[in-house]
Amino acid sequence: MTVISKEFFYKQVSDGIDCSILHPWMDECVPANAYLMVQAAIGCTKFFFPLYLAQVILNRHNINWRRLVKSYIRTLIYSVSFVGFFMISNCIQCWYFGRLHYYSLALASGFFAGLPIFIESPVNINLNTLYFFNMFLEAVVMNLESIGKITRTKTKDTLAFMTCSSILMYLFDTQSCKPYNNLWFYQQKNSTERNRDNCAHKDNCHMHILKGIIQYFGVGFGLEVIKFALTKFQALMKDPKLLITMLLNKNNLFFGLVTGGYVGIFRLVNCLLTKMDKRERGYHKALAGFVSGITYCIKPNLQFGITAFATIVQLLIQRAERKIPIPSESVGVLFAVLNALLFHNRFMYADTCPKYITNMTKVCTNGLDTKTVEFLLDHMFAV
Repeated sequence: MTVISKEFFYKQVSDGIDCSILHPWMDECVPANAYLMVQAAIGCTKFFFPLYLAQVILNRHNINWRRLVKSYIRTLIYSVSFVGFFMISNCIQCWYFGRLHYYSLALASGFFAGLPIFIESPVNINLNTLYFFNMFLEAVVMNLESIGKITRTKTKDTLAFMTCSSILMYLFDTQSCKPYNNLWFYQQKNSTERNRDNCAHKDNCHMHILKGIIQYFGVGFGLEVIKFALTKFQALMKDPKLLITMLLNKNNLFFGLVTGGYVGIFRLVNCLLTKMDKRERGYHKALAGFVSGITYCIKPNLQFGITAFATIVQLLIQRAERKIPIPSESVGVLFAVLNALLFHNRFMYADTCPKYITNMTKVCTNGLDTKTVEFLLDHMFAV
């Protein structure tokens, strides 16, 4: 495992070494940062264009083009500033302190890089913070596993997911106000209409369950296809035949089975319990959520499990917020803190860095991030 400890850092990075090691493409800070900003503009356009294209495809019948273009421009300004703030803050800190420091290299600079998030719309600030909170939890689990503090197995992961699923579905069911935007793929929507078994859905139970399986198989399969397409967007444009490989990928099919099976089992258990008790009770959703979580073992996915846990935290915070108001600016500050911790992980514990962070920084800097990390690891730290 590649780890750069504080002691090792100061052993390798002496007082005479300046910030030029962070921008190996040019020695001088000003031209190096100017070149980085240009490359960031190109890279961020590449990174966010497929995301906005997906929005156009999914909402093609109800698009406010003016709002979409404005949002895209705001996102580009934020992301280019994000890249620029990171490198510029490193250069300024190096000039001020006279050398590079362990915690200023990625931790402090990562915090400053996160501050342009306030350029974004409130909705995008919340979503970005949620994404980064998920990745932070993923990094924590991977780091604990790497140092032997926890041992993950399919059985342990599945039981943990089943427990999270139970709590999550109970919280959704007992939520007295509309939940914030979250990343969880399924929320039981109770209809005001009742069928003859007193279940809170219009169709008979068999049709309700079958519709859930088919619909959410498509959701899971589609999410995996979109994720693959976004990471391979340029290759897909050059070779459209990759689309066939993507559609036949067994991992995409397995994840569809996880999501479709999850919803099918959840609805089945919920309907059976309602029939037994002749009415819905509070524990129905919790028990149905626990049993449906067994589908996780079809294709264990750490990110999927973490999304469930992160959504639980989000719902609990929403409940607490009704008693203790939380300033809206705190979400943006939290994003900057999470970004700092993830960037520190990216540079000092590269092997346990979430893949999304690695891919994002690589694409958004048009490959310059990779040059920096490789130069540090190969030339400065020789690891």
